Amino acid sequence: MDFPGKMVFTGLLFLIGSMAQAQDFQSLDVIRGTVEAYLSEQLGAGNGKSRISIQSNRLDPRLRLVACTSPLAVHLQSGERIMGSVTVGVRCSTPKPWMLYVQADVKAYAPVLVAARTLRRGGILAAEDMELREMDLSRLGTGYIHDYKEVVGMSLRRPVRLGAVISPGLVAPPKIVNRGDRVFIQAKNGSFEVRMQGQALQDGAKGAIIRVRNLGSKREISAEVVGAGLVAVQM
Repeated sequence: MDFPGKMVFTGLLFLIGSMAQAQDFQSLDVIRGTVEAYLSEQLGAGNGKSRISIQSNRLDPRLRLVACTSPLAVHLQSGERIMGSVTVGVRCSTPKPWMLYVQADVKAYAPVLVAARTLRRGGILAAEDMELREMDLSRLGTGYIHDYKEVVGMSLRRPVRLGAVISPGLVAPPKIVNRGDRVFIQAKNGSFEVRMQGQALQDGAKGAIIRVRNLGSKREISAEVVGAGLVAVQM
């Protein structure tokens, strides 16, 4: 008469034991959530500048890792860029150390400047030459610019087609001195200043160091471009 009751009791013990054993395994959802939170923090998600999409790969449900009693430690592989497909290491130290690598796909969308029309090499950029367009930053390996103020008045190093991203490598300060131009050479020593006539031997933007010939002495010197038709040297 007691046999069925013993079978039920034994079954309950087995079920409780199985549940306890299952609870000893690390939650795979927690691992994925930890990875995504880490990447979000590294990217500064929520700063209002970008729209972030982070999707960690689904982990094999057969994976059995001892439940971690300490906070999971997360790190990127050395030198890895936090954009596109990334590999994140997850480490547990207690009670039984283990290490797992999780793949994730990271995308950041933000408005970047693109050419509003085809632009010629050497042209000086105006605000109407550009427009903001939301793009996936993970695909922009050559860089990008968010702010019109950074490039308005800059010169284009090469032609730019309609819709192309305006990257930092495309622009340079405009030349204000051209090779062959007559310039004034300004020499200063404290409050004492002398100006001489010279000829530029190189093109130069403001702040550039160029070669200049002093037309009086015929000597070649290096001078800093400080304005249109004006270079400076220290005495």
